[in-house]
Amino acid sequence: MKILRRNLSLMLALRYLNPLRTMFSIITLICLAGVALGVAVLIVVMSVMQGLQSEIESRVLAFEPHYRIQSVYVAPDGSMSADYITRIPLTEQAEEDESSEAPPVQEVQITEETETATDSEEPLATEATDEKEWLNPDEVMAALRKVDGVTAVYPDLSGDAFAQFGGRNAPVQFIAVQPHNNAQFSCLYPMVRASILDADPKLKQQVEEGKVSAVDAFFGDGANAECVVSTNVARQLGLRVGDDLTITPLGNVRQIADIYAKTQKPLQTHENKEFTEAVAHLRDGLQEDEEGCTAPAAEKLERLAELLDTFMTPEASKNLRQSEEEIIDNLSTVVSTALHARPLTPKAQEQWKELAPRLADVFAKLPLPRQTPQTRALATELPHLTDGAEPSAEGCLFLPTGALRVLQQELGTLGSTTDPADQRTVQEGLAFADRLLQRPLLTREQSTLWEQTAKELAALDREREDGKALRGINEMVMPTDLRVVAVYQPPENMPGPGVYLPMELAQQAMGLTNGEIQQLCVRVRDANNPGDIEQRMAAALPKLHSSSTGPLCDWLVTPWTKSFESWYKLIANERIMMNFVLSIISLIASFCIMAVMFAVSVQRRREIAVLQALGATPRKIMGIFAWQGVIIGILGAVLGVLLALLVLHYRLEIQSALAGIGMDPFPIEAHGTKLPAVYDPVMFTNQALRAFIMVTIAAIIPAFIISRRDPAKALRS
Repeated sequence: MKILRRNLSLMLALRYLNPLRTMFSIITLICLAGVALGVAVLIVVMSVMQGLQSEIESRVLAFEPHYRIQSVYVAPDGSMSADYITRIPLTEQAEEDESSEAPPVQEVQITEETETATDSEEPLATEATDEKEWLNPDEVMAALRKVDGVTAVYPDLSGDAFAQFGGRNAPVQFIAVQPHNNAQFSCLYPMVRASILDADPKLKQQVEEGKVSAVDAFFGDGANAECVVSTNVARQLGLRVGDDLTITPLGNVRQIADIYAKTQKPLQTHENKEFTEAVAHLRDGLQEDEEGCTAPAAEKLERLAELLDTFMTPEASKNLRQSEEEIIDNLSTVVSTALHARPLTPKAQEQWKELAPRLADVFAKLPLPRQTPQTRALATELPHLTDGAEPSAEGCLFLPTGALRVLQQELGTLGSTTDPADQRTVQEGLAFADRLLQRPLLTREQSTLWEQTAKELAALDREREDGKALRGINEMVMPTDLRVVAVYQPPENMPGPGVYLPMELAQQAMGLTNGEIQQLCVRVRDANNPGDIEQRMAAALPKLHSSSTGPLCDWLVTPWTKSFESWYKLIANERIMMNFVLSIISLIASFCIMAVMFAVSVQRRREIAVLQALGATPRKIMGIFAWQGVIIGILGAVLGVLLALLVLHYRLEIQSALAGIGMDPFPIEAHGTKLPAVYDPVMFTNQALRAFIMVTIAAIIPAFIISRRDPAKALRS
């Protein structure tokens, strides 16, 4: 009471709010009810929406990893195509065709275009090595597991299949599970409704206590033909735990369609008569020299290269039979080698071994005014041009024509030298380069390969090739028998895959013989607040080989929010719109308070004038009505929170009652779950505080206007 006596504005505000005095008190109660209902409705709806979002997210993430990592090829036009992750090449040498019988061409950077090179020094040759550097997916997963925030990494392989049991068929989606990696299966185990563990209570208890992983309990080391199916598949096929299910993967359907389409067309190589004749008559009338080499005309080889390129376009290559592809590859290797490299027979190698150091010494001794970037590079690299090059079966090594032309050009520009020995070396080098560049050469080994390939091309038979293609289809479609070890119940709105099976069996069924996987799956500590973990994972991934002329091989990291971007935006926008629309209730309550304050000013105008005449300051007058708004705001917010808690506690009963009269706002058929709710104290406080601020501001505005009125006019009116 002492506080009230000392604060005139608060005391008068409480007297005006006394429900036993006038009709104004009824309006005050209505304002209180408006604020409380606004806060309660906002809290209830936002809690339910947040609960629905959390529930659906948990169900999505039971099947969806937080991040997917794929190896993709990025074409120059920006289009991307995903590829299987297997032993991934890290260097350019790893991309060479190991099956080619022609000797490899050593890659160097000496080209004819280097005549216009700048003054910067560049090496003549890259380091030649046949060592292949490969990357194993297990190494990638090990590197990702070391990233802070990553909780699990596992490989992914999925596809579509036909499932058969007891004369019934059903299309299903299957996912492969890696043995001893429970990350993929841990979220699924709570959904299991029946399993082989029911017959072993001790093992089941160990799984529930976390002593044994669910993956190990169901699949062991992955060698046994076992699977876990969904209740949807079990219901369609009449499956129970212990039954044998047969699945036939359909991952190769597109390949099968392509193969069948090829069989409807003639042999592409035989359709091009110019090509078949050019291959058959390339070596007509040619004789081997003393070193076993033949020299076909450069014009014929260049025309053949053009004809071979016509078969390598995307449109033409998809119509080639497998035998035709092998023939084209062999011929391309021989033609490319003949045009862009010159063979060094063992005799020529001895000459080059003795000549190269002397030529390098000549270039090294040039005076500075005569040195160029190319001569400095030649002085360094000439003795090492053939280092690391693997000889062919005949013992031949290959020098690129570009390197030889640069050498020929630089030797020709040297002119005369003061040292007779150097002059003799220059003449020998020019003769050596001229002799090799005079004409393309085929070694005996290349000629033999060409003759064999030409015979295979002439002997191609369409019916035989079509038969081989159709027999390959039988090998691609391999049914697999699996024993059902568990049946799980997927959510209503997230069906999930129909079958889980071991990784090794899935690879065998899909015909993947090199341990291929489709992508890597990553789970992180907080999927909704990942921070910079995506950048850290990208930094941990090894760099893949890329080519300036071909597609770029790179990693693609995709978060789950992008995979479900439309759904994620829908839920977020729905929450924002609901929050916006329901906030109008609090706004209406605020206008109610403002209207009440103006009504009070009219009803109490004489009392206000008397107070002003007795010396009450505008601040005191303003405080009376401001306190009314504060009191209504506090009481309304507190009552709203309490009412919201009461409604949330009995939400299922209220939902059932509304459903009974056909007014269910959250039907279980749409969301697949009972009405969830999240009790978030921060959200409760924010909604109550926002309502209080709106009501207080709505009371202060009319209070400010009332406090500025003239008391004399109020007493006369």
